[in-house]
Amino acid sequence: MPAGCVIAGLFLFLAQLFVAFPAECGGEGTSTPVTAPKRCAPSVIAPIVYKSVEYSVSAEGNRRQFSVYVVATRLTGERRTWKHLLYRIRYKPGLERDVQEVHPVSMKMEGDIIVVTDERSVRHRVSAGFVAKRLGSPRPGGR
Repeated sequence: MPAGCVIAGLFLFLAQLFVAFPAECGGEGTSTPVTAPKRCAPSVIAPIVYKSVEYSVSAEGNRRQFSVYVVATRLTGERRTWKHLLYRIRYKPGLERDVQEVHPVSMKMEGDIIVVTDERSVRHRVSAGFVAKRLGSPRPGGR
């Protein structure tokens, strides 16, 4: 085999060890090792404070499913926390989990409604009044 073919093959092999890290994931299109993530990390969503209640978004996953919640914490008086399930994705066997997960990307108030938008541009809504009622009432079982 000619030396030129060996060098070209070695060059192609080394080039495959590096991939471009997308600018939307915080990179600048620079080369990084193959261990670069397949997708960007989920965006950080700032909490919203409305009528003495702080609303934030929480995503949790385990072996079987991925769930996204609105978490409400009362800031005055007795500090209570309440979670409301926005959506749940049950993992399909044989597919990678990160391909199936749909992360929230934004949260905002529209009047008295909390609107959380996910990566697929689906808008999930929950009433702030509905959450406030849950924070004000005692939990079942006296807990």
